Amino acid sequence: MAIAAFSNTVLGQANSPGRNTETIPLKIIVVPMTKEKEDIRTVLEADISKRKLVSTVQAGFDKVGVSTKDFVATLKEAQDAKLFNTNTQSDVKSALLEFSGTDIYVDAEYDVKPTSSPRGKVADVILKAYDVATGTLYAVANCTSGEFYDVNADQLIDAATRRPPISYGDKPSNVPCLEEFANTVKTKFADMVQHGRGIKVDFSLDAVAARNFNSKLTVDGKQVSLSDMIDDWLADHAKNGNAHQQGITPSRLIYDDVRIPVYDERGRNFRMSKFGQQITDYLATKGVKSEPYIKNGGLYITIKS
Repeated sequence: MAIAAFSNTVLGQANSPGRNTETIPLKIIVVPMTKEKEDIRTVLEADISKRKLVSTVQAGFDKVGVSTKDFVATLKEAQDAKLFNTNTQSDVKSALLEFSGTDIYVDAEYDVKPTSSPRGKVADVILKAYDVATGTLYAVANCTSGEFYDVNADQLIDAATRRPPISYGDKPSNVPCLEEFANTVKTKFADMVQHGRGIKVDFSLDAVAARNFNSKLTVDGKQVSLSDMIDDWLADHAKNGNAHQQGITPSRLIYDDVRIPVYDERGRNFRMSKFGQQITDYLATKGVKSEPYIKNGGLYITIKS
């Protein structure tokens, strides 16, 4: 695995005045895909070709201006910090991603298959880029080597990533598959910086809550419903005012796409937990007690009173 960082030229970021918007540092971690019962902490030691795949993906990001950091050192830091207190692989991966401080992670896997020819082989390399904070899929590359004779897995991985991706359109790409993928990731990240990170925000009522979302509260001398109060706050504080309400009932209020800044006004990563705390702090000023928590890349807020 490897962590990568580069200065990416992006469009302006209205909600982050403290950051130079011409040098937004994208941080990427490349993670080898693991199968059931494989340990992400040791998988590279067991498969030399997976190490080759990770280093090849690193080189692809280097080519488009990404400087990489050796993953082994980062993993050692996490182990020295006693980060892993569970053997559940999903928890280990989540903890590792959070510890890495990265924006996007890339799952990388390969598959070598024999062809109909006695000595022929073909390799498929699949790369998927996800937003670390939400798990949103941002880019996918399906690279194939084509048929080769008397070659090993490492050579096939090289061939697959250097060959243009298969195109079913009228204008096939001439850009190597890995390079095209890396550029797509950069573009998606720049778009996220400009338009905000999309998250789900789900409001619900505690069993003992004394009010529902139709209940009236006094805001600036006017009587408004709890749902309208929340809606107005989100419109004022979401990135560029983008907060899409999916549905509402007296006991549930769901927003399927609320855009929050990638960075705060001081140029630091803007965490989903901070946005949740801002909401609960505001509700508290109106006499509404609430509690936020994060699950599966979404923000959930329970109204307690």
